[in-house]
Amino acid sequence: MKCPVCKYESVVETQIEKDLKSYQCKLCTGNWVELEDYICWDSAKASSLKSEIKEIPQEVKEAKLCCKCNRIMLKFKVSPIVEFSLDRCMTCGGIWFDCLEWESVKSEGLIDKLNLIFTSAWQENIRKEKSIETIELLYKQKFGVAYGKIHTIKSWLNDYEHREDFFAYLNWNVPKKPLTPETGKN
Repeated sequence: MKCPVCKYESVVETQIEKDLKSYQCKLCTGNWVELEDYICWDSAKASSLKSEIKEIPQEVKEAKLCCKCNRIMLKFKVSPIVEFSLDRCMTCGGIWFDCLEWESVKSEGLIDKLNLIFTSAWQENIRKEKSIETIELLYKQKFGVAYGKIHTIKSWLNDYEHREDFFAYLNWNVPKKPLTPETGKN
């Protein structure tokens, strides 16, 4: 098998976890896990695994070719807080884990949810969360030090029973008193 990162015939069979076969690159230590092997692996074992990740994996940005069928793999975000994506072949279903990605997914408690990560619902949820995060950041920058107070008011308003009336009141422009001819004042 050819490593999708190193592009050499440097992939050898091993076990990424007890009873879970993988193919590891001797050069970059990335791992190829076949979907059938993952599905057969007991999910009770997956959910009981613990891992402390000491380094954050570096995302390889370029497209990768599948080890098994040589097709271009698609990238899937793992979660809104995990900075890398997993590569999956949509032809054979295999998954490529760059160095440290398996351990990172494990440390996030998601190793038994790999099948969910590759669903459109999971990916859509990540996009929504990232969008909310981006909008919040823009408002933090726009409002500066007042953001905390504004956020507190917004949180209160989300549950306020007369919310629409509150907004109507805020948008209501009180008519200015006409100037009096005698004083020139309101």
